[in-house]
Amino acid sequence: MVGVPNSKGCTLCLKRSVKCDEGLPSCWQCRRGGRKCPGYAREMKFVDEGPKMRRLTKKLRSMRLPADTLMNGSPERQQEAGDRVNFFAIEHQESTGMTQPPSAALEREQLLACFVSDMFPLGASGAQKSFFGSWLWHIPPRLGCSPVFDYAALSLALAYFARASGDQLSFQRAEMSYNMSLKALAAVISDERRHFDSDVLGATMLLGSYEKFFGRGHSWIKHAGGTARLLQARGASRCYESPFDYSMFLACRGSIISEALILKKPCFLEAEDWRMIPSGLIEFPLLPKSPKLHHEFFTHLAVVPGIMSRVNDVEMRNNSGYASEINRLLVLSQAQALRKDFRDWYEEYIGSEDGLRKPVLSKVSLTESDSLFDSIYIYYDVPSATMITTYYAYLILINREINRLVPNTVHPEENLKLAQKICQSIKYCSEAGQCGTTTMRIVLPVVILELSGIYLQWAESWLQRISTPIDPSCDSKERQHQYPVTAFG
Repeated sequence: MVGVPNSKGCTLCLKRSVKCDEGLPSCWQCRRGGRKCPGYAREMKFVDEGPKMRRLTKKLRSMRLPADTLMNGSPERQQEAGDRVNFFAIEHQESTGMTQPPSAALEREQLLACFVSDMFPLGASGAQKSFFGSWLWHIPPRLGCSPVFDYAALSLALAYFARASGDQLSFQRAEMSYNMSLKALAAVISDERRHFDSDVLGATMLLGSYEKFFGRGHSWIKHAGGTARLLQARGASRCYESPFDYSMFLACRGSIISEALILKKPCFLEAEDWRMIPSGLIEFPLLPKSPKLHHEFFTHLAVVPGIMSRVNDVEMRNNSGYASEINRLLVLSQAQALRKDFRDWYEEYIGSEDGLRKPVLSKVSLTESDSLFDSIYIYYDVPSATMITTYYAYLILINREINRLVPNTVHPEENLKLAQKICQSIKYCSEAGQCGTTTMRIVLPVVILELSGIYLQWAESWLQRISTPIDPSCDSKERQHQYPVTAFG
């Protein structure tokens, strides 16, 4: 968090370790010594919120739901999730002796805290590392200052419990909060004094996450575009303003890059000022141990949309008869350099943690592998699985762009092997919670470009399976026919 030193007094008295009366315009010590009083401004400092958050999660631990409740909980456990939404008022009354309901703000903060603790627990053994989860932990203490942010956060929390329990009322409350946040967002965007506030940027991220959570078409792309435009307009320097802003930047990079890729336009994160944002500025239990490798990963990803856009430009100029060989070779050189840098990154990444991040093939029965593969990949942890499979998919895209410039430069067999590795990772990722399934929704459309026959049908079946939204407002038969989400259109 951002804090100030606890000691009081002017900065000169603090430096001299003498008592300061904090007089204005000058303190007594400075007047007596004939010195110019520097005043009482406090510089912000970054404070590790880990211990504070761990204390909070201990209080919430008894209220947490096991992660598998979301996917296949029994009716009793789903009812428990539904009751959770209305549990906070009772718990607060019992702990404080109050007979009247708590304030709406307190209930909202407790609901958000329980949602975050459920989704990304801090104290659990093998807690899942996540940039998004790290940012979510900064949200509950920030509530109450901005309606657009509060409603967006509440919609996501209610959607989480609605999905767990199948409760129609919770779903309706989530939709209502979502719509109220959209209305508030439309108003605040037109306010020149507030449209670049951190809470406005955070609200666009939360609304996009809501759309991803329910898998409703491609609406999340619009929110990702809004997040991208706001972040770019604010400038890279504002990512340093607080741990909230910095963790928000870390969390939104993936969606911003995906949006640029879908729209076939360069990503502004490719620019030098964004690439130069340092890694590892804050510490938090859910952040990775190797921030440099993760920073390089997103730096490489951000270049891919620009490469694709420039290749399209080369082809258009070729078709129009205006292209030059120099321009084509320049783009080819950029794509090949990116391919080499990304492959070097991969070797360094799987060599980290004493080589434990390298995927391991494990034999399985034909039933377990859906009668297509007799072995699947097992990963060190969920973040390793999501990053490595994303690397495979983006390397496929880079190879395809190189071959568009010079056919058969990269042998088709390489992309086929990368696609197979992703297929052999589906089982692990599909059982790895929201992060794993979301990653598969993103990479499988790329895999499908490389497959044919029964392998293509198998991959499409898996994509349909993990993309079907779980909407409490419809029954199980209707859910089978809802539109699947794919990140690449």
